[in-house]
Amino acid sequence: MRPATPAKATGSTAWPLYKIFKDLCKAAGLREIRFHDLRHSAAALLIAQGVHPKAIQELLRHASIQTTFDVYGHLFAAGRQETADKMDQILTPRQPTVAVTVAVKSDQETVN
Repeated sequence: MRPATPAKATGSTAWPLYKIFKDLCKAAGLREIRFHDLRHSAAALLIAQGVHPKAIQELLRHASIQTTFDVYGHLFAAGRQETADKMDQILTPRQPTVAVTVAVKSDQETVN
């Protein structure tokens, strides 16, 4: 992926922030990424932690939940196995556990 560079000619106020971010990445020895990639990384981390999609949509200020699913839907798919496992735990009958108490007689007691 080729890093995008904001156009200086537009007079964008984002340019100083991009420059600072680029310099910080370089100083930390990290590969250059777009500042906007941080948004995607944050969303991916939240999804991996199981944060509700509606909360992510609101954080990212997407107009609809559909936008969130269109962009990040492939990441939500990774949670399908976990969901299936949880349903399996809910629906699988549990075997009753039986408590067994064992009485041990000491050597001092006599057994008739």
